[in-house]
Amino acid sequence: MTTRTFEGASILVTGASGALGSRIAALLAAQGANLTLTGRSLDRIEALPGSVRVDADLRDPDAAQRVVDAAATAFGGLDGIVHALGVVAFGPFEETSDAVMHELVETNLFAPLRVTQAALPALRASTREPFVAVISAVVAENPVAGMTVYSATKSAL
Repeated sequence: MTTRTFEGASILVTGASGALGSRIAALLAAQGANLTLTGRSLDRIEALPGSVRVDADLRDPDAAQRVVDAAATAFGGLDGIVHALGVVAFGPFEETSDAVMHELVETNLFAPLRVTQAALPALRASTREPFVAVISAVVAENPVAGMTVYSATKSAL
């Protein structure tokens, strides 16, 4: 078994403004990766060595290509993506509004799909072994009451 090294790799981390995404970004930075960090709250994305921050709401279909282009431009290509973005909604399913359902589907499912689709040419051109890592959730396989739509979107992902 070979061990993957991230030294010098260009990696896009979505959801870097959240707790999980920021922790993943810190671990990759410690391994010497060049990071493009994106999230809806630029002020919540920690500036890490070897990183650029891109303010983006990936629910916007045009944002996917903009973020991928920023990563490829900043580091001369793109070697990998870690999708750590996600939003959660709690409450009885029968009371979940269409607006909440749309936000969860757009953020948790469509955004990672769009970013990955936009990134495929850059990933295919990588001189490394490119990768896409998708962070889902335990409730994707073991739903719990009050998290029906979140569970469904993470399961679909």
